[in-house]
Amino acid sequence: MIAGKLELLLDETNHILSYAKIGGFDGGVSFDGDFDESLFTATDSRNFWVKDGAIVLDTNYKPTPEPIVPDIPSRSDLAAAEIAKQVASNNMSTALLAKQVAIILSTNKQKEVE
Repeated sequence: MIAGKLELLLDETNHILSYAKIGGFDGGVSFDGDFDESLFTATDSRNFWVKDGAIVLDTNYKPTPEPIVPDIPSRSDLAAAEIAKQVASNNMSTALLAKQVAIILSTNKQKEVE
């Protein structure tokens, strides 16, 4: 434990959402007391909370799972998909046209032979 001053942003259960060594937050609270130095290297500051005037690790803390937000395609992704559909449709039309031309040519050759 070390002693020091921090600006804290806390949730309703006094878990630390964020902290600042310099500066502060709208709605933040000043803290001047003891805390575990591992707060500075923790990947999730919400594992710590203010209890009895000190910042301590909450060994019982279970983070609330973040909501899963589906990937929403960008406008350029949607445009690229639309172009790909048009190209596929054009290719199918070209193939059908080529088949029809081949049938017509084949029919004309048969008529010439007769």
